[in-house]
Amino acid sequence: MYTFFKPNLVIADLDLIRTVLAKEFGSFHDRGFFCNEKIDPLSGHLFLLPGKKWRNLRVKLTPTFTSGKIKQMFMILKECGEEFAKSLESKAQMKDCIEIKDIFARYSTDIIMSTAFGIKSNCMEEPNNEFRRWGKKVFEERPFWNALLMFAPQVMDFFSIPTTDRGVTKFFTKMFRDNVEYRQTHNVIRHDFMNLLIQLMDKGYIEADNEKDFNNISCTRFGYMQTKIGLVSLLLKYKFKLHPRTPVPLIFDEAPIVLTVKGGVHLIIESR
Repeated sequence: MYTFFKPNLVIADLDLIRTVLAKEFGSFHDRGFFCNEKIDPLSGHLFLLPGKKWRNLRVKLTPTFTSGKIKQMFMILKECGEEFAKSLESKAQMKDCIEIKDIFARYSTDIIMSTAFGIKSNCMEEPNNEFRRWGKKVFEERPFWNALLMFAPQVMDFFSIPTTDRGVTKFFTKMFRDNVEYRQTHNVIRHDFMNLLIQLMDKGYIEADNEKDFNNISCTRFGYMQTKIGLVSLLLKYKFKLHPRTPVPLIFDEAPIVLTVKGGVHLIIESR
């Protein structure tokens, strides 16, 4: 198949897919998307970076995703969950009609901002605050620019057209910089991804003495935020219910190292 004038190979053979994604992944890690960190600093994250840059950044960030470090963030998730439950309870008492997609999006934004950026966004109580507004701006449809990005990225490169809205870039870069400077000045320690990245900077694994390094780390946070919000938005479009083949109650198999359900969990997925 072709993307405009560019030929693309679609692999359907499972063995070849396994080879590409596992055994020979070192030769296929580029995703083929446009990325220019000079004109669009927030595009320089793991999902878009090519070749050596991707590999180097991945090596630096892998230690931040150990199970122990992620478990330390449980209390942050618990706090966001309690605020979410409190908000729903108050609306239930008032018998208000609520838009479930919007309220879940606000809840997701609170969790993402809290764990990734270390900021209490309070979107549950303030649905139109700046964090929610700029979060929406990230996924604002730009049909013309998206088509240009897909079919003629060289045009965007030639005319220095960023894929990310300039206002979004300015907001998230400034937010990250201010957060880092505040934590370093006041010696603030919090069990979140932001704290782990600051540790990497302080230890010398990621130098922070010029603009490029700040952009490099802030765009990584931005990339994670894009993925999480996008995933939540996608899942909210579907309904999930148990298939009759799923045993109820669930019976867990104690033999494997990883906890699994005997017979598996089968779901029926329907569009809303």
